[in-house]
Amino acid sequence: MSQTRPIDLAMYEASLHQQPDQVGFQQTDDVFGEACIVLVNGRCVTQREMVREMRRERTGVIKEIRARKGRLTNVDKDFWESEQGGLVPFDILKEKALENMVGIKIKEEMMLEYGIMVEKTYMEFLDTLDSVNEWRLASSGNGTVIYGPVEYTETGYFDYLFTNRLITLQEAMVGKTIKVTQTNLEKHFETIKESIYGSGYGKVEDHLNFVRTHYIEHQFELIFERRKKSSSVKIDEDGWSQLSVSILSPP
Repeated sequence: MSQTRPIDLAMYEASLHQQPDQVGFQQTDDVFGEACIVLVNGRCVTQREMVREMRRERTGVIKEIRARKGRLTNVDKDFWESEQGGLVPFDILKEKALENMVGIKIKEEMMLEYGIMVEKTYMEFLDTLDSVNEWRLASSGNGTVIYGPVEYTETGYFDYLFTNRLITLQEAMVGKTIKVTQTNLEKHFETIKESIYGSGYGKVEDHLNFVRTHYIEHQFELIFERRKKSSSVKIDEDGWSQLSVSILSPP
């Protein structure tokens, strides 16, 4: 059985740095028949998902290294694997992608609890993507008006679904774990009015829709952060070591 280690991010409580029990990383998401690289509360993170988030964070890491080191000549394999200004860029990239995936899996877990998300594995998401793209291509070909791209990319469709489901999740939590009352909105308005509106902030009634949305998002983040701190995050060392610079191509 593969060795495991807990995630090493400052945002987690000390309990997450304890050696985890051995877990079954031999389970797969059937994406490429590959084993899970990470388990977040027992939910599988595949190599494909990690690569998606690594590509997402690539530009940000380059900017971070440039800010520390100054002008960069080449951003190639040597750049990613060599120490740059005291840091190894590829290590930073993997940790940022991992942090993204931990947040995504916890929010997906919440979506499943509220019946908002139907796909339980990444392969099911990819099947949905294929079906959506087949329909959009066929519709475009026969002259049907469609909105958005004719064909979604994997990342584009994931972001589209995830963002809209997150909004739906937050609204679904209202009246249950998020209590929206006039008193709560007024108190929240008092805490944000000057930073957002400056001296001409007026009354809460003048900004009710915005204050309500801002309050719900704020309460959701508090709930999410509590869940994240108590989450179990375990990494398969063998799968983690297989993440290489070459896997980032094509861009």
